[in-house]
Amino acid sequence: FNTQGTGFVNPTDNKLYFGSSDATTKFVYQERKTYTNFDYADTSFAITIVSATGTTVTVASTAGLAVGWVVSQGVQTSNIISIPDSTTLIVANELSWIAGAATVFRPIPIELEFIQEHMGNPGIVKHFKECHAIFSGALFDSFNLGFFTDFNEAIVTTTLIPKILNGWGTGPWGSMAWGGGNAKAQVIRGLIPLQHRRGHWLSITVDYSDALTAFALDGFTLWYQSLSQKFH
Repeated sequence: FNTQGTGFVNPTDNKLYFGSSDATTKFVYQERKTYTNFDYADTSFAITIVSATGTTVTVASTAGLAVGWVVSQGVQTSNIISIPDSTTLIVANELSWIAGAATVFRPIPIELEFIQEHMGNPGIVKHFKECHAIFSGALFDSFNLGFFTDFNEAIVTTTLIPKILNGWGTGPWGSMAWGGGNAKAQVIRGLIPLQHRRGHWLSITVDYSDALTAFALDGFTLWYQSLSQKFH
């Protein structure tokens, strides 16, 4: 990500402007403010698509690109999952790419660690079972929650998959508005990893990096059972 040394709000367009303090990227960055998913990205780079077959996209050069970034052309977007050589990208989705100009977006990395959940009594050992994540917005393909306890501090993740309504024909009849829909407010169930089901308290982390997607995480519901004060 970019290191910014100075910034201000331009009253003319009501956008943030940042001056980079990175010697290798001496640019002034303008805030994106389209109120769409295209706001949720860091730096963007122009690329030239030469051809495309299936999920293989041939470009003029892959220099400076990385796995996890997003290729965009028009309204279609897809994540880069592999870069085999200096002119080839492997993307996640088979789309109708056209030879010509395109854009690659770098994601904004998000790392969070929530306060320990001891369920009101840190002196009692618990058996943690499930974590239900509450989202008021879930415009993503997958979302990883990490877990660790005072018994085991190695973070293990659980992948949450939202109920996404992508349009006509992609969901059961009656499950969405006529003509399609979006991944709106929902609760997504996740199982606590076996390594972290026992402890005095449970810690939850988020490590998310996906451009042109958005989420609104409102909280969690934890399911657990109190055991005893004895442990080894």
